[in-house]
Amino acid sequence: MFSELDKGISKEELYEIINQFALNNDLLYTKKALELSFNAHDGQFRKEGTPYVIHPLIMARHAIALGIKDDDILSIILLHDVSEDCDITLSSDDFNETIRESVELLTYRKDTSLSRYKSKKKYFEKLAENKYAALVKAFDRCNNISSMIRGFSDAKIKRYIKETIDFVYPILDRIEEMWPEYTDCIFDIRYQMDSVISTIILSKPDMV
Repeated sequence: MFSELDKGISKEELYEIINQFALNNDLLYTKKALELSFNAHDGQFRKEGTPYVIHPLIMARHAIALGIKDDDILSIILLHDVSEDCDITLSSDDFNETIRESVELLTYRKDTSLSRYKSKKKYFEKLAENKYAALVKAFDRCNNISSMIRGFSDAKIKRYIKETIDFVYPILDRIEEMWPEYTDCIFDIRYQMDSVISTIILSKPDMV
């Protein structure tokens, strides 16, 4: 069923594309982030069975395709899961404060004093105040929505759709309002997420 989709693009191909883009545009942090992410996620796999590092690599490739050349944004995309999933603390010797602060905001740590829903709400509201973290979360959720049908249970898909509607769509609205230079990016991200969610809901109406 997924034979054609499974072929995809390899992590090595993605690495080379992003690495060459970083070299061509003098993106020193991106090149460093690419290497760190590629090595840190080595041996990790997504629920759908793909190498984990393909997730940040695809996100970075998506951002590049939409015209983003910002060294900080691409670095944050590549590094957004290294603290949460690899227990890595970014060094001030390697990355600037913007990158380190944004990655920290994107690192989810459950507040045990709150319910899961309220803890997530707190997390999303905090990162939404930061332009870089907000934009990277938009790319992150778009990629996760695109692949969730292959790795999530129906219960998790339903929960993820609700979380997206409640917390992520307001972030997209905020980005368009506060940082209009990313309006085209948000249009693409919103359209892709809408398409996937609508398709799932039409095929499984009990998802909402």
